[in-house]
Amino acid sequence: MANMIAGVSQISGAAIVFFSGLVADRIGPRRAALGFVATTGLMDVLLGTIHGPTLTPVLVFLQAASTVCCFPAGFALAAYNLPPHLRSSGLSLVIIIGMLSGWGVVPTGSAYLAEIYSFSLGFACLGILTLGLLPLIARLGSLEDRGR
Repeated sequence: MANMIAGVSQISGAAIVFFSGLVADRIGPRRAALGFVATTGLMDVLLGTIHGPTLTPVLVFLQAASTVCCFPAGFALAAYNLPPHLRSSGLSLVIIIGMLSGWGVVPTGSAYLAEIYSFSLGFACLGILTLGLLPLIARLGSLEDRGR
């Protein structure tokens, strides 16, 4: 059942990614990134701290959707903050770091925390780390800073 919930939850992300791009265009990439990253961090913390047969699957769906929402605003912010001659290689580096983190460091760290204490601790720690990114994102320039 857990595998089915985890697998099906990925559909919510695919369905909402276009919406998140529209939101980023409407309110600006920095504000959108702040909102989406805050939501993702909150969902991770909630997954680590609140449990229940009804609430956990809902949180899994919301967490998957909120994570995907970060990408359009994040890529816009990254592109805007890189000089034009470094955008392609800079965004490539962002993708590589994201893949190494998302496929390597985070799952390994979560598995370690699950082994020594509980799987929930991994989600809670990931949420706290994610929320810790908010001040860094707030400092980034974006299109709304210069009147688009």
